[in-house]
Amino acid sequence: MTEARRRTVTVVHPWMPHYRVAFFNLLREDLADKGITLRVAYGGIPPFAKGRGGEVQLEWATQLEERSLSIGSRSINWRKTSAQALSSDLLILEDGLRNVDTYSYLARRRGSKLNAFWGHGRTRDRSVTAIEARAKRSLVNRADWFFAYTAGVATDLNHDGFDRSRITVLNNTFDVESLITARTAVSSAEVESFRSLHGLTAGHTALFLGGISESKNIETLVAAARLVAARDPQFRVVVAGDGPLRGLIENAAQPNGPLVPVGNAFDDSLKATIGSACDLMIAPGLVGLVAVDSFALGLPMVATPEWPQAPEFEYLEHNRNCLLTSATATGFAQATLRLIEDVELRQELRTNCLAAAPEFRLSGMVDRFSAGVLAALAAARTGR
Repeated sequence: MTEARRRTVTVVHPWMPHYRVAFFNLLREDLADKGITLRVAYGGIPPFAKGRGGEVQLEWATQLEERSLSIGSRSINWRKTSAQALSSDLLILEDGLRNVDTYSYLARRRGSKLNAFWGHGRTRDRSVTAIEARAKRSLVNRADWFFAYTAGVATDLNHDGFDRSRITVLNNTFDVESLITARTAVSSAEVESFRSLHGLTAGHTALFLGGISESKNIETLVAAARLVAARDPQFRVVVAGDGPLRGLIENAAQPNGPLVPVGNAFDDSLKATIGSACDLMIAPGLVGLVAVDSFALGLPMVATPEWPQAPEFEYLEHNRNCLLTSATATGFAQATLRLIEDVELRQELRTNCLAAAPEFRLSGMVDRFSAGVLAALAAARTGR
């Protein structure tokens, strides 16, 4: 057996959200074809994701014992150290300061094995102190390789001192192929049935998709929906998701309010049916992979750059596949009304969304990740 066939790569992931399962399965197959064994270990659902649903099991992976401690709005997570991770040729960790086990891995593998991070680089989805920002840069720069979610992450990493030649840009995504297939399979009868069930009107319906939490600026969502409905009584926002602030949505839904909660939509067939019954998306808070949902569903999004955003926000282009506005209820109401009333603009943005979707196929992310693994291992062999 050759040396390459004995190499192992381990990814220690904080938890197992539903959208990562297909990625890990495909990556495992791709690396196996290259003579590399992929192992995955993961912890339990973190505090910020509790109440949203979406946690699953990955049968061939290892679930680690975990403890979490919440300090105000911050959380600290400790996972039991994986022996397989310690012995792997390449260990890939999430680049979060809150993961206490990360420091143990780095200390115990120092100078012997290759270590990498994947993720956001800088903390983007919430405000941080100057001390936290410096700590994050120090942590990240201890890695031998970085798998950056987006090109913007890679640019920031390089600006902060990380060698650009040791960065792989992933274009973070999910199984968009499956969602596109599901959307094309939705019948007009299914769409009309969903609209009839929930009192929706074609041309007057927006979709909010994702966790109902503080990071999504739910209060602005509710206020903006009410402002639009005051101008357009047929307007409704379908809310497909769950989370700790669902009470705000439920209150705004009764009686005959503009918000229509339908629960989580993790299943592609259900998500495709809901999306086909809507005309646009509205996201007054954090935008992550929902940007890719908007492309796959062909629903132009109203969003804002004035809110802390995930790296995937950079996929959005104002007046091309979305409308960007201020982070106020008035701003969102005006932009939403513009898309409702300007059918030609809405169709143009929809066309561009659908055209962008293939750029984010999961197979492309798998190919890039796999190529990054090979490059990292090659750099180790040549004594980088």
